[in-house]
Amino acid sequence: MSVVQFRVRVRNVLPDETVFVSGSNRTLGFWKPSRAKPMEKTGNDFWQAKVTFEKDENVYQMEYKYVVIQGRAEMETWLPGGNLKIRPPGIITATSDDWVLEEKREQKSNQRKAYESRNRHNRHDQHHDHHHDH
Repeated sequence: MSVVQFRVRVRNVLPDETVFVSGSNRTLGFWKPSRAKPMEKTGNDFWQAKVTFEKDENVYQMEYKYVVIQGRAEMETWLPGGNLKIRPPGIITATSDDWVLEEKREQKSNQRKAYESRNRHNRHDQHHDHHHDH
């Protein structure tokens, strides 16, 4: 078993939002936001989660990404850019640069929400190349 301490700074998180870590293995939910691991806010926009992986899960082969989920998964915002990987050796701490969310995203109209849900699948594939591999 491996334990990974994920830590990321995310600015402009709203009170009804939570940062999660999602990824390419069972423990991180196979990229499904509903099965991602919630992170705890530790002050000053930092979020962290200590995650224990099964012994058959190689943490150096997995990919992961941070996702902000609003309310009851009404809206998800993925960290931009490519998927992240953990590099050995030593104590495993995954860190990311500052991530600044758009401040105006909470003022979305129903039209924008419909647009996002229509385009969510396409965006999802771009961020997670291995999403459909089995």
